[in-house]
Amino acid sequence: MKFILYLFCLLGAFSTFAQNDNSPNHQHEVVLGGGIHSRGYMLGGTYSHFYQPKRALLGQAQFAYIKHPKERVMDNDNNISISNSGQSRYTFGKQNSLYSLRLGAGQRFFLSPRTRKQNLALAWSYSAGLNLGLLKPYYLDLIYRTSNDGVIIRSETYSEDNRYKFLDPLDINGASSSSMGWDELQGRTGLYFQGSLYFDFGPSDEVAKALEIGLSADYFFQEMPIMLEQPDERLFVNIFIHFYLGKRW
Repeated sequence: MKFILYLFCLLGAFSTFAQNDNSPNHQHEVVLGGGIHSRGYMLGGTYSHFYQPKRALLGQAQFAYIKHPKERVMDNDNNISISNSGQSRYTFGKQNSLYSLRLGAGQRFFLSPRTRKQNLALAWSYSAGLNLGLLKPYYLDLIYRTSNDGVIIRSETYSEDNRYKFLDPLDINGASSSSMGWDELQGRTGLYFQGSLYFDFGPSDEVAKALEIGLSADYFFQEMPIMLEQPDERLFVNIFIHFYLGKRW
């Protein structure tokens, strides 16, 4: 009888050791990274809390640049060397640049338990939250001709007064400096949602390395004026790919 009890105790200890040996001890993860999507780029980070072997709670913060699908970059053919920025290329008909600041939460579901022996763990994730759209005025270097056949270059945003110049390639000498307009941001509130496949390389390593591929949707409660000759939009849907690097503990 004592031998049987001893055997059960030994098997129980071995089982506990095997479980501890195979399961990662990390419960927290912070990653930072960035990537591209079908209308621009993204920078951001995610905090994960592994509350079950196959599940994690997420906290997310992202900053994204979103282009209008009809944006068209043109070359300056006026051959005027005087410029406020030296940029010869510009986006024709653009009124504002759109940036998105996202703050949200979600969950990640691993398709199999994370173990020490894995080189790759596959999961699917979703997240949603608040979205602050930031409209930054787009500046062009416009050409003003003087009475003595000279020219003056002025950096201007779109207005009803300069509409014909702003939409005439013969009066455009390129885009102004990209640093202009940051002190004129306009905010628009909204929501966002993301769903993705998450590839976790080395799920038991202290250094987190991951690739994420998915679909995102940004919705704003007001229309976002980006292009002058295109309908304003509220909903922006993108396919994205993100790369992350971080730490677990």
